Amino acid sequence: MTAARVARLPGEKAAQASPRARTPARPKAASFGAPRARAGGRREQLLAVVVDQPGITLARAAEQFGLKDATGLYAVARRLQDDGLVRKSGVELRPTAKAQQK
Repeated sequence: MTAARVARLPGEKAAQASPRARTPARPKAASFGAPRARAGGRREQLLAVVVDQPGITLARAAEQFGLKDATGLYAVARRLQDDGLVRKSGVELRPTAKAQQK
């Protein structure tokens, strides 16, 4: 029989949770001073840069956006590729005809 299923005797006290058992909620990343981009903002920014500067690399785009590195743009670029708006040739991003129409 497990401890959770054992019936308590009339004189037994229920176990109290320690005050340290519960941790306070962590503050959101935006409160650390780094402004967060609005949803879809990076996608539109990256698409605009690729249309204006065909052949741009993610490293160069990250530099233009003021980012330390291009890590945050990899997923954005992949989604643009999946949507058929951008094609990647080596490290260069080029707009497709679909992106030119937007």
